[in-house]
Amino acid sequence: MPPPLLPIFRSEAQVRVLAWVLLHPGEEESITALADRLSLPWLTVQREAGRLVQAGVLAERVVGRARLLSANTESPYYAALSQLVGYAFGPAMVIAEAFDGLPGVEQVLIIGSWAERFLNRPGPPPRDVDVVVVGEHSRRELRRLNEELEERLGRPVQLTVIPLGEWQEAETGFVREVLARPHLLVARNERE
Repeated sequence: MPPPLLPIFRSEAQVRVLAWVLLHPGEEESITALADRLSLPWLTVQREAGRLVQAGVLAERVVGRARLLSANTESPYYAALSQLVGYAFGPAMVIAEAFDGLPGVEQVLIIGSWAERFLNRPGPPPRDVDVVVVGEHSRRELRRLNEELEERLGRPVQLTVIPLGEWQEAETGFVREVLARPHLLVARNERE
């Protein structure tokens, strides 16, 4: 069942395949690599990709035995569908990519109404995206990153930074509330 952020798609797998490909319009990805990236079964990705290629939303190119998928930017649906999918499902993907490997950042979680809708909790459409950044990173760099995220996502993004020690102790009311309520872990950077 797709998350109720935009319940017009047939399955969560279809949404995830579509979101990744449409949010990376200049890239090609094999079905195998996409299945690994999205943590979905290969057969599921193959089936959903086939449907989306048949509908003309995705393009497919065969190289040897590999089927490479990309956004069909010539499709009359491309612009509108990219905007819809990006607005509804882009935050998890875009935020994860923005914080991947960022020095001093241990974890990144989406909380609040966006996480609740993504995790199938009913309610009104989210107007912003609330993000918890666990760790230490330059405040200036985080402000710049916040502006970039807002521009890419087309909505306000609220970043809250929590030092790693405070997160691990989980003694403050805010940390306990974050952990008790619906939240979506979108990035975890391994410590060296």
